[in-house]
Amino acid sequence: MIRNGKIALLPHSIREQINHGLHDARPAAEILNWLNALPEVRSVLDAQFGGQPVSEMNLSRWRNGGFQEWLARQELLPEAGELAALHEEIRSATRGGSLADHLSTAVSFRLAAILGASGLELDEKALAQLRALLPLSQTIVKMRQGEFAAARLRIKNSAT
Repeated sequence: MIRNGKIALLPHSIREQINHGLHDARPAAEILNWLNALPEVRSVLDAQFGGQPVSEMNLSRWRNGGFQEWLARQELLPEAGELAALHEEIRSATRGGSLADHLSTAVSFRLAAILGASGLELDEKALAQLRALLPLSQTIVKMRQGEFAAARLRIKNSAT
């Protein structure tokens, strides 16, 4: 999902600081006072929103949307790191296979776990986890496409 609210249009580094502030349960007023005083924020607000400051409602919407996606990514990042660290062990246990094979399997299991736990009704946490998996899934597709292109090239080169 592409977000287009005031906070979503801010630079990544500022959104990260907002997310950390929300994660640390900082009061909304404290976050908003800091945020609306930043020159980079003022510039975006002037250019895109007629100079209207980031409001409590904007922060609340971010808390329920972008922040939830960020939390889901934070939860998934250690898992991805563990998978990368265990790649060789997995590879030997499964008698080869590419990293894309293993990631595809891991993501498939993760998707099944999210969907299985949620049943037919997806709550906000499940939706955020699914949104967080989307970029990883897209990366796996690109990795697979690269593998297939390399295989076609090997076949083409061996035929000549």
